[in-house]
Amino acid sequence: MCGDLEDTRLDDELFAWLVANAKAHQVAPGEPARSSSAPPAGEPGSSAWMGHRFRGALSEALSAIAAAPEGARAEAVGSQAIVLARLAGFLAGHLPPETDIFRNLVDALMDGHREPERQARERRTHGHGHAHGDDHHGHGHEH
Repeated sequence: MCGDLEDTRLDDELFAWLVANAKAHQVAPGEPARSSSAPPAGEPGSSAWMGHRFRGALSEALSAIAAAPEGARAEAVGSQAIVLARLAGFLAGHLPPETDIFRNLVDALMDGHREPERQARERRTHGHGHAHGDDHHGHGHEH
């Protein structure tokens, strides 16, 4: 029982950390992403369009994770990540190899993986919690 309590507390802490980092993108569980009801601004592939799609997907993922049973949120986070990675691979698999989308996918995956630590480091350094800049992974668009 004591181990279960510890696991639940860790699960809650991990979810709270995820929610805090999602706030940098104006996303919270159970709430639609800001302007998610409006059609994405810009053309598909533009920074505005991809940012809108990213926030919508993050909002949906957070809501599903928040609905997970107590003690199962960390597992839900991992499951969401795997599902979205599979979806990214499935979509990219429909493009011709010369588009070099795989490299962009890996870059975006690695940048997204580093973002929570980058945000934490920034909060420690600057003493506040907002993100700086829009280009999070060096190739001209945010996810």
